[in-house]
Amino acid sequence: MIQARKLEREAMRKKIFYVRSEEERLKKLQEEEEARKREEAEQRRREEAERKAKLDEIAEKQRQRERELDEKAARSGTAKPVGALVMLELVGQYGPGVVAPTSQLISGQCLEEEIATIKNYLAEYKASWAVTGCSIMADSWLDTEGRTLINFLASGPNGVYFVSSIDATEIVKDASELFELLDKVVEEMGEENVVQVITPNTPSYKAAGKMLGEKRKNLFWTPCVTNCIDQILKHLSDIPCVAECIKKSQKITKLIYSQIWLLNFMKNGFTQGKELLRPSITQFASSFATLQSLVDHRIGLRRMFRSNKWISSQCSRAPEGKEVANIVSDAGFWKNLQVVKNSADPMMQILQKVILF
Repeated sequence: MIQARKLEREAMRKKIFYVRSEEERLKKLQEEEEARKREEAEQRRREEAERKAKLDEIAEKQRQRERELDEKAARSGTAKPVGALVMLELVGQYGPGVVAPTSQLISGQCLEEEIATIKNYLAEYKASWAVTGCSIMADSWLDTEGRTLINFLASGPNGVYFVSSIDATEIVKDASELFELLDKVVEEMGEENVVQVITPNTPSYKAAGKMLGEKRKNLFWTPCVTNCIDQILKHLSDIPCVAECIKKSQKITKLIYSQIWLLNFMKNGFTQGKELLRPSITQFASSFATLQSLVDHRIGLRRMFRSNKWISSQCSRAPEGKEVANIVSDAGFWKNLQVVKNSADPMMQILQKVILF
């Protein structure tokens, strides 16, 4: 009995010693953690103070430099120099709080210098055109007001030069008027420098290109490959089964992107942070790029619409939510979408190469 009590007391002493040791160890760890946090906070304060001092120094240098330039301009009686140029040299180091230049500075000497720079670039471009030739491109597009605008560009080995832009709303379907425009641009760039004229592949542009080729025998009219592929994709999207796939896909993306929580839920848990919508160079290319994205993420989307979070959400009980969930769970929809993707893939691959080129 006495021996048992001795063993019990010894076990109790060991237990108390272990508990005290563990408490001391935890206390020490806690003190070390608090000390580390204080040190990190102090380091952040020092870094912030140093950053602020550096920014103040840069700002003072900028203001001093602008004052010197302004005083020099006042003495010489010339236009006010562009202090913004000094600011732009420092803005990368400056950070928040940078002061923007005035409109007078931008529209004065800065604009004149930029025009002179562009003219020098153009001289270099034209000099290279005498050796390699250039392509005239007519980029036709619609603005937010529904007007048809045409940007004329000259492209060569050294880069692309913007020639002019016009509102062609009233003449875009008139081949004779388009011919006059194209002919004027060719004349401005120098017929001897122009290898080809690239335009959209519409009937009016075709006719205008034919007239231009008849007048100027040494150049070619070439339809824009991007426009041609976009027209192919447009005709493909008019096929009933394809149109149905596009319509259902738009319902899926519309629902997901109209619900912020659902979009974040999808990106964080099912698409590895990737978007479903994939903007491309044209409207129809964007539609088919989004179809490809849906096919790529079909497994994640099906899992998402079977998840407890979706099922328990209010959105899942709404008519739109039920419709989209049924679409996503429909194996036939994904089979048809895969067929559409396979059909559009060759055009999309060519279009991607054109964009990269």
